Order: sequence, then structure tokens, then C-alpha cells
Amino acid sequence: MKKILNLLLIFPFILFNSCSKDDDNGIVEEKNPEIEINVFYKTNTSSQIHYDNGAKVFIYYDFDPSNIVRYSYEKDGKLVRGDSAIFPDQTAIIENDGKIIINPNIIDKPTTIIVESKFYERKLSSGSFSSLINGAKITIYFNQ
Repeated sequence: MKKILNLLLIFPFILFNSCSKDDDNGIVEEKNPEIEINVFYKTNTSSQIHYDNGAKVFIYYDFDPSNIVRYSYEKDGKLVRGDSAIFPDQTAIIENDGKIIINPNIIDKPTTIIVESKFYERKLSSGSFSSLINGAKITIYFNQ
């Protein structure tokens, strides 16, 4: 009888502990898309790869990437074609670990990203995305 009484006392604890409050009831928490950018450089004198800390990132939303060849790049992300100029919609600086995570202002439009090396003056890399709904991860290696 004592064993049955102990089991009856333990059973409610098992029952209550098996039910948790973290049931999501079918609700999925949305995570905001992110752009992760990693930037490195390498010199001809060494095979070692370094973080390109201080590299500049320029983001252009709703900009047709096929038009980029018609523009000249100027300081601080300014793109110039004749009398017209396009300025970046969002900017960032690569941090001390050669990396930055950016929360894009717009995710459902074509996006062009230009990265300007800090180590190599006037060295650029660019990429385009049809949208950023799923985020993006970019890794760039600058060399001579």
C-alpha cells in the first residue's frame, strides 16, 4: 500500500513536468534576415590571410545590377554617370574580426552590395541579390 501511495504522489509530478509552457501552438517566430559580410586580404609576400578591418560596405536597394558597369565609382560609395549620381541606401564598416552583420532596411527588392577594401586602396568587390528575404552571406578575399 505504501508503494502505491508513493506512486500516486510521484505521478502528478511526472504529468506536470511533461507538459511544458514552450509549446508554440503552431506559431513560428520570425527571424529578421541578416546580411553577413566577411572581408579578408592577402599580400603577395605572404600566404597569410588577414582581416580587412575598416573596409567599407555600401548597399543599394532597388538598383539594377546590370547598370553598375555604366557608372564610375567615387569616394564613399557614390556612383556617377554623367550628371547623375547614386548614393548608397545603407552603409557599414567591417569590424575588428573582419566581419559585420547588417539588418537590411529592405528585403524584397533587388540589392547590390559594394565593398571597398581598407588595405588595398580603390579595390572593390560587388555582388547582387534578387531579394534578401532569406538573408545573405558574403565572403570576400582581396589580393594584389
